[in-house]
Formats: sequence, structure tokens, C-alpha cells
Amino acid sequence: MAKTSAYTKTIGSLGSNNSHENNSVHEVSPTWVLTFITWDVRDTLRAIAQTGQEKSLVQVRNPIVVENDCIQVSVNVNKATLTHSVSMTLLETDVNYSTAIAPGDFVFVNMLNWEKDARRIVDIGRSKKLGAINGINDGFKGIFKVQGVRKSVGVDPNTGAARTVVRINGFAFTEFNNSIYFNPYILNNNAGSDKDKLLFAADLSNDYAQLMNPQMNPRCQDIIKFLIQAFLGKGVSDKGVTNIDGTTVTPNTHFYIPTEVGIFLGLTDVKAAKDVYNYLFGLQKYEALSSRTSLAVGMNPTLNPPKNRFYYTKTPCDGQTLLRPEYWNQQKAWSILGQYVNSPLNELYTCFRVSPTGRVMPTIVYRQIPFTSETFGTAPFNINANVTKFLNVPRWKISSSLVLSSDLGRDEAARINFVQIYAMPPSDLGREKQDGSISGQTAAKNYAYDVNDVLRSGLRPSVITTSFQDLTAFTDISVGRRWALIVGDSIIGGHLKLNGTLECAGIVDPIAVGDNLEYDGNVFHIEEVVHTCSINSATGTKSFRTTLKLSSGVSVVDTRSGLAYPEMVNTSAYENRKNNYLYGNKTLPGASEEQDVSYRPTTPAPSQKDLNKKNHPFAQPGQVIKPRKPRKDEDE
Repeated sequence: MAKTSAYTKTIGSLGSNNSHENNSVHEVSPTWVLTFITWDVRDTLRAIAQTGQEKSLVQVRNPIVVENDCIQVSVNVNKATLTHSVSMTLLETDVNYSTAIAPGDFVFVNMLNWEKDARRIVDIGRSKKLGAINGINDGFKGIFKVQGVRKSVGVDPNTGAARTVVRINGFAFTEFNNSIYFNPYILNNNAGSDKDKLLFAADLSNDYAQLMNPQMNPRCQDIIKFLIQAFLGKGVSDKGVTNIDGTTVTPNTHFYIPTEVGIFLGLTDVKAAKDVYNYLFGLQKYEALSSRTSLAVGMNPTLNPPKNRFYYTKTPCDGQTLLRPEYWNQQKAWSILGQYVNSPLNELYTCFRVSPTGRVMPTIVYRQIPFTSETFGTAPFNINANVTKFLNVPRWKISSSLVLSSDLGRDEAARINFVQIYAMPPSDLGREKQDGSISGQTAAKNYAYDVNDVLRSGLRPSVITTSFQDLTAFTDISVGRRWALIVGDSIIGGHLKLNGTLECAGIVDPIAVGDNLEYDGNVFHIEEVVHTCSINSATGTKSFRTTLKLSSGVSVVDTRSGLAYPEMVNTSAYENRKNNYLYGNKTLPGASEEQDVSYRPTTPAPSQKDLNKKNHPFAQPGQVIKPRKPRKDEDE
């Protein structure tokens, strides 16, 4: 019986907008559209200083919409990477792209299955009245800042024909890759305008004093929110209203973004990067929803109303500490934020995902790791704690008809059998908490382990010391134990979970890193998504492919414990193929070679005896382990 508590969106052989596709399948006529927004003035130091027209700082030219000149485009979104990337190869035709496009410009990437859908995107980009192009059926794969533009001229050795191509690459979320530098002497000695304060990412003095107050005990997610607003500024809400919650609005209005970029994202009153990012913070809880529920509702946890583009869940992520800006000089903004994540219990990552308003938005997610098994809360992880269970995370269910190849398996490198976490609180007004000592936390069993696996495989430890605490707990010694059990349940047994890649026909739907994926009776976590479109130079054939990097694969089949590992049942290849054909996705080929061994006579096909051999499944969590007796055929 499959787990059905998670919201599931099926990606079938029909395209993303199957109401008018006449039962056609993916890859009939894939297409892609690039939409560039380019600054009108590039040399901001000399051009604007000489003309004095500062309003030209935000002026842009008409959008450049590329349909057929792009012969290759690839978008790579990786959960472990801040700045996701795009690479493009454009033919130089009637537009000199090496002149028209420069570093710092913006590009939208849309990948679709049908020419008529692409035409809709093109018409929006070229119309006088611009509109949004990041809907759930728009094939929107991201917005990027151009980093490099290079022109290449070459001669085909076979035909002698010369060809000019322009290669462009770009990155997303670059504002968080900005360096932080503050020198009060330069600030005090500077006789320039107020804008010169923007030489420094933020003047943190007012809010810093507040957050340094030990009585505040700020949570990690609140510190991260404060730092983001300090580095980027407070953004407008989805309704175009700026909320001021009593704190001084930071003067940081740098990282200007053209109004046209906001319009393409479905936003109004956009002036800077602070106005386009969504933030999804907190421990995630999901309701049991029907597959008919809208994607915007199904793919998002239960949320409080947004404020300054921050969406908080009902339960905050664990971890409290004080602000430590002494480590910030000339560090990247993202590196500073990472100091307050309280990993590996929590994670912070960037992605393009469906927002609660129904548009695919650049989003920063801060949440507790969502890998808790269904067994949590029972022995050996018998503790009451707020968690996000893995099989409750919304998932995409992909049809096997779209899968071109798969490479899935298990690795010894993922074996962990001992987890220990020390939650080391800082001094409380100079008085160190006695129950927060190393010995006290150890005595409180701040660890989780599999001693039987240690006996067989040796110790594979993960020992973590963190400067975070939980001031809502009665004693600090209970904090380390709770966190160790959450992390231990998530990673112990990792060598039995599947990981690998799927290569599929191009997926238009807004599948995102951090979501789950169901395929062939297993549920995986999506770590990386790569979309690639290209035109074969010899045949002119278009191709659209999506490659998914997956981890943490477990079975959707229930056991008594609620957790089942993949590839634990059918030791007989014949039974495996039969089961896959009758109950699975029919992904396995219908032939199986026999082992050429001495005890088996050579036959053109498996004998009836071979086909009638019983399976000997491996025990799943919670199942009774029965003594195994050798089969008769094993003694032959």
C-alpha cells in the first residue's frame, strides 16, 4: 500500500498544458525562449557623471527576445550551490548579440514543448504591454544575471563555411555572493552624498545592539531574516505594499532591478533585488491534500501571511544564538548567513519554485532537514520533537514513459552508524550553564547509534559541536539529545537508500530542488535539476532533456514500521521483472541472461524450475527476522 499522505503532482506523457495538446507526448516540437533585459547605460562612472542624468541609471532598452538564434541552452540548479547557472550559444544573425548584451544584464529562460506556447511567451516579451512569463505552465526555468559574453568565429573544416556564435553565461542569486566590508573611518571622512553610504552593505549598529541583548534570545531564522534585510533591504510584498514593523528601514536600495524584470515576474513596484525574492522560513508541515489541489497550495507548507516577502511557517526552526559580526569583514553575504543555519539540523538553499501566489519565483528556503523517517517517535528514536517527515514532503510523480535512462544505486560512503551533537551555549552573562557542559550532555545521551552495524562495519561517526542552543528547553542537556536523534534518524541507514540520476524528456513543469520525486515505487529527494535544449547542427533536430540528481530514495510501500528500503524484496530477477510489469512502471526490459555456472545446464531459456524459485526478501525495519534455511536448489 503506497503512502498517499503527501501531495503528489503527476508528470505524465502529456505536456504541461494538456487541455489542448490532443493526447500528444513530450518532445514533439520542443522549443525555448530567451528574454534579455539590458541596461541602457553601461559605464555608470563616466557616462552618468558627465551627463548628470542619474535617472538613466535604471533605464533599459526594449527586451531582446531570442527564438531561433539560440542553438543550445542549459540551466543547472543545484541545491548545494548558491548561484545557479545558465549557459547559452547564440548564432549571430540580424542581432549582434556580443554588442547588444553585456555583463550585468538580465535573462529569463523559458523551455516548452510546443511552438504555440513559445509564441505566447514571445508575444508577451515583444508587446508594448508586458506581462508575467513565470506561470506554472510557462516553462520558466529561472532569471539570471549575465556574467560573460564571448564571440567565437570559426571555419567548418568539412564545408569551409565560416560561422559566428556568441556564448553567454549567467548566474542567479548573485546579490547573495556580494562581499561585506565596513570601514567606519572611510564613512566618517567621506564628504560625498548620502548615496556613498552604500559603499558598505549595511549600517547594522541600531539593530545589532538590539540583537546582541541576551534577553532577546533571537532564533536563527530571525537573525538570518535580519541580515538579509540589512544586506539587501526590505522588499515590497506581493501586493506592492511596503511593511514597516517598527524597525528602521535599511538604506540599502542597491542591486537595482529594472521595472520590466518585475513585470515579467508578475510583480509591481519593483526597484531592487529586495523586491523580487521570496523567503520561505521555518519547520515545514504539510496537510494531506488531494491531487486536485492547486500546485500553489499543494507544493507549499502551512504558512503565516507574508511580511516583506518573508513567509514563515507555524513552527520556527530550532536554534538560538547571538549575532557575531566580528567575523564578517570582507566575507560573502551567503557565507555570513551560513553561520546562523545550525546545520546539519537545518538547511538554507536557493531555488526557483512555485510560490503561494502561483508563480515560479526565485526563493530562499530555510527549514529543518526533511529526511525524518516514519519510524521517528518510536524506539530507537523515541522522543517527542517537531519534525518534517520525508514521505509527507510534496512530490512530483514522473511517468516511466518520460524516462530515457536511469542510474540508481546505493553507496557505502553514505554509511553512518553513530551521531552525536553537542549544543554548546555561550556564556549567559558570564555564568556558564552547568548542565550545558560536555560531560553533562554526554550523560544525557546526546547521541544515536546502531551498535550492530558497528560490530559488522566498524565505527562510522558523525560528531558535531554547535554554538547554538534552544532556550525554550528546560535544560541544555536535552537539546543535544533531541537534535542528535533527529539527525541520526535522518542519516543512519543512508547506505540502504537509493541515489543517482534520471534522464528524462524535457519537463516543463516547475520541478525544483528540495522537492521530492516518486518514480518506480520509490520516493527520492531532488538535489539537482539540469534542463538542456539544443539543435543538432547536422540534422536540425531539436532536443529538450531534463536530468535529475536524486538522493535518499526509500520505498513508498508500507511496512509495520512505516519505513521500507528499495531493492530489498526480489532476489529473483524473474520475479523482479514480473513484479515490475504487473505492479510497477514497466521500466525493466523483458529479457534476463542466466548465470553461466557449473551447476546449471545450458538452456536457451530459463527452466520452469528456475521460474518457480521463491524469493528470499531481506528484512525491512520492524519485520520479524526468521532463521533462514538453505533452499534445496542451493545444495544441488
